[in-house]
Amino acid sequence: MTRLYARALKGKRAHGARPDKRGKNVTIIGAFAQRVRRTLATRGIVGAMSFKGGNDKNALLTYIKQALVPNLWEGACVVMDNFSSHKVTGIKEAIESVGAHLIYLSPYSPDFSQERKFLVKNQRIFTLTSYSHLL
Repeated sequence: MTRLYARALKGKRAHGARPDKRGKNVTIIGAFAQRVRRTLATRGIVGAMSFKGGNDKNALLTYIKQALVPNLWEGACVVMDNFSSHKVTGIKEAIESVGAHLIYLSPYSPDFSQERKFLVKNQRIFTLTSYSHLL
């Protein structure tokens, strides 16, 4: 981290330089498999891709066609949230062309929130402390 303040002798000015700009954005997209195939019990990254800039519909479509679809298998399920760039024409067709299924998550529900599950599970602890405002 860059220091925001400097020290100097009494009556002297502190001089220095610090970077003003951040670097370029890099987006990393990946898919994780719980169980790839029944015969192969491997787990891990199925397809990954990184590129400069933010995520948009063209970047996601490129990832789906070039990195994800070649690594999918018949009967695989791809789960996506309701982000607008996930609903671009061509994504569903590309995934289903290899025999995989595309499932969109339902709109936000507290039932899907991991943080909410943690808070409810530990409600007794939070009510006994000053963290009860989080519930």
